[in-house]
This record gives sequence, structure tokens and C-alpha cells, in this order.
Amino acid sequence: MSALIALWRACHRQPTKQTLRQLVHEAAKEYLAQKLTKVNVMSKPQAVVDYARIALGPLIDENVMLITVGSQNHVIRTRILWTGTVDRCPMLPRPIVEYALQDHAASCIIVHNHPSGDPTPSEPDKGCSNEIDTALRTLGMKLLDFIIVSRFGHTSFQELGYLSYYTRKSTA
Repeated sequence: MSALIALWRACHRQPTKQTLRQLVHEAAKEYLAQKLTKVNVMSKPQAVVDYARIALGPLIDENVMLITVGSQNHVIRTRILWTGTVDRCPMLPRPIVEYALQDHAASCIIVHNHPSGDPTPSEPDKGCSNEIDTALRTLGMKLLDFIIVSRFGHTSFQELGYLSYYTRKSTA
């Protein structure tokens, strides 16, 4: 919210196309963040994608966002964990598990961006999601989704059937 206020003051003093564009972007991000906290992320997964695309899609470096989710599938908190380079970013299971435990989360959603514009998962993306999924399951938590966003679209591992929670659930 403070970024939004600072941009509003800058626009009020000397409006430029750039500050107006930033103001609209920050206002949209804030609106979608508020909307995200009010929905059941399992019944409205598009709300997660909408927020993630506006928050991470336009960034020029890869970023990893953790969304912690409570037992009723409502968002507890969103946070950017890491910022990487144009084509890679570390994703370590341990800090993800630590933050999930700190937030008393029942499950998590991991989102990261591909600045190239292509949301196709790489082999490291698939391996990393498996490691995070395993670490969370060890402590009784679930990885609800692993989403890759870009300016041009998104890929959901849940939709593709890559996550073990959904694979086990559908075959049970």
C-alpha cells in the first residue's frame, strides 16, 4: 500500500506516463491481492493466477513467490522468497517449509515467473516442485500448485497432473 501512496503523490505532483502506468499497475496488484485473501483458492484457482501474473509477470528477473494457505483453503500470506537472474532462481525446500510452519499453513502454492515470456516448465522446475512437494508432505502439508507465469500466459502443475497430491487423490 505504501508503494501505491508514493506513486499517487508522484502523479499528483508531476504526472508522467510512466508514473501513471506504475500507479495503475500497483492499484491492480493491490486490488487482486485483497481479492485473493477472500477466496477459496481451490474453488477459484484463477484468482491466484491473476494475482501472480500482475505481481510477477512483468518482472525482468526470475522471482519465487510463496503463498501459504490455511486449512479452509484461504490465503494466509504471500511473500517473494527469492529473486534470481533472467533465466534462473534458487528454490530451496527448507525455507519454504520454515515459512509454511511459521504461518501455520496447511498447504502452499509456489509461483515463479519466466521473464522470457514462455511459461513452459523446465526439467529443473519439475524436479524442484517434486522436492518441495516431498518436503511438505513429510510434515503433513500439501503443495496445492506450482505455477509458472509470464507476460503471455501461465502453466499450472496441478492442471497438468504433475503434483503427487492430485495424482494420489485421483487414483484412490
